[in-house]
Amino acid sequence: MLTMIIVESEKTTVIVGMMVAIYGAILSTYNIWKASRRDRADVRLHVSPHMSFLNDPLRKGMTFTILTATNIGTRPVTITHVASSTLDSVTHNILTDVQPRLPCPLTEGQYISAFRNEALGGLESIESWYVVDSAGREHYKHMIPWYRRLLSKHRRRKAWKKQMLEK
Repeated sequence: MLTMIIVESEKTTVIVGMMVAIYGAILSTYNIWKASRRDRADVRLHVSPHMSFLNDPLRKGMTFTILTATNIGTRPVTITHVASSTLDSVTHNILTDVQPRLPCPLTEGQYISAFRNEALGGLESIESWYVVDSAGREHYKHMIPWYRRLLSKHRRRKAWKKQMLEK
């Protein structure tokens, strides 16, 4: 009887020990993941369509789409390009009306704004807005659902291959 109590006690100890070990492994994995996400440059994009300037005589009566790129990470990042991609098109549109001028270093909380005149048209066909940093990373703001982007990417590849075969 005494041996049976000892065996039951050992089983309970092993089970509790395994539960504590599993909990510790999960907690340390989460902490490593959280630490790797925390210490990085992270750029968030915000698109504001149909905006106009009130007190700017050069832009009076014009309507713009304003793209704002903000560094929400803890590391500084240098933005080198602001652009957009359109549906089913191989080419991309680079925005040149950017304040402050590019390349622009952004520390935590700083932002840049890019302006696109809506009179140029084609806003409904914009697939994604994106900025490129000095390390070559692209930070996207997608404007259409993933399945339409996937179909567009397939059509772009097909058009590119056709174009390459014609050369």
